[in-house]
Amino acid sequence: MLVQKLLFSNIMERNISMKVLISAYACEPGLGSEPEIGWNWSLGMAEYSEVWTITRASNQIRIEEGLRDIDKSKRPNFVYYDLPLIFRWWKKHLPWGTQIYYFFWQMAIIRKIRIINNDVEFDFAQHITFGNMIWPIALPWIGIPFIIGPVGGGEYPVCYKWQFFRFKGTVEKVIRRVVQRVFVVSPLARFGYKRALKIYVTTQQSYDLLPLKYQKKTEILQSIAINEDLVRNVDFRKRKYDEKFRIVFMGRLCYWKGVYLVAEVIKSLSKHIEYTFSFIGEGSESKKLRSILDKEIDNGVVVFYGPMQRKEAITELKKNNVLLFPSFQDSGGMVVYEAMAAGVVAFVLDVAGPGVNVNGVNGVKFTCSEPDGLVEKIVNKIEEVKNDSRIYSMYQEAGRDWVCKHGVIDNRIVKITEDVSNLLISNVK
Repeated sequence: MLVQKLLFSNIMERNISMKVLISAYACEPGLGSEPEIGWNWSLGMAEYSEVWTITRASNQIRIEEGLRDIDKSKRPNFVYYDLPLIFRWWKKHLPWGTQIYYFFWQMAIIRKIRIINNDVEFDFAQHITFGNMIWPIALPWIGIPFIIGPVGGGEYPVCYKWQFFRFKGTVEKVIRRVVQRVFVVSPLARFGYKRALKIYVTTQQSYDLLPLKYQKKTEILQSIAINEDLVRNVDFRKRKYDEKFRIVFMGRLCYWKGVYLVAEVIKSLSKHIEYTFSFIGEGSESKKLRSILDKEIDNGVVVFYGPMQRKEAITELKKNNVLLFPSFQDSGGMVVYEAMAAGVVAFVLDVAGPGVNVNGVNGVKFTCSEPDGLVEKIVNKIEEVKNDSRIYSMYQEAGRDWVCKHGVIDNRIVKITEDVSNLLISNVK
């Protein structure tokens, strides 16, 4: 114990790099969402520590392509593993196939991590993706100190109106809540919470879902962050007011991203201002959305671009004035950060991750407590922002300033490294 205490004291006082294992099932550059989170945290942690990231073998090609642009001295070490072919078939064809595959993948990497740890002797480990706090993970079974997160998983749509969810969304909403309540108290999940040095969750909803006895070692911290280079390299310019007003939704086209709410806004907005609306992304509700908005599509007001590579998507994002992203349960919402960095004004709801990141000054936030008047409020605010260049510029500048100060990955890495170092020292006293 004395040797461990001296070791961790030296790490703190002499700034010696710690050896860190990151568990990132989803980890790929350029895809956004969960894969981007795994990639960003691996690269960010490698700036301060010696990092080994264990991830799926199916991610290897994109990871190795991404590493070509990274200085060799700052590259994480990647360990790749996938389950046998039969499990991959299950993943694609069974109900809940992804979750079943993920569970067995987590159990299978326990032995692999133990073998690596015998050679490397990690100082601590971090579970980062999947970013869901209710599913069992491998790290409690390894025998090394570890942290969970930042992860979500407790987010739940509190703003309900039939038009925003439809039948499928309503059923899935109920099922999601039941699964959350059951799985968060399962023995495997509780074992992870008990063994973790610290737990980081992305939203208040996730914090509240945790059993009370584990909340005292839990802190709210967003998992999404952007690289400082992206903030520097984005062309930030004020909109010329002789340009056509452009609005965009970017993300998966599914009910819980608020796409039916977006459709209601589009139909109402056409009565108030001239504009164009772009959908960037694909999803389960794409066909229905196109049907609902067929008139606006025919008139050239609405354009569906489909999925894009991240660089291409950001280029398209920058052409817009407003990002309308009324997600009901995103634990983060990377596109909100990207919009702020690009000078695109973010419109979000006051729930889940986007509600944490947008404060009403750096973007526009709408309360969910009165869903009946929500469409009208969004339409009126878009009209105000379009017609008042002073208000528009205020949101632009405040959003850019906020994301530069609070949205870069380095700030999160430094905080977690310091937290863990202090916990490791206190645990061996």
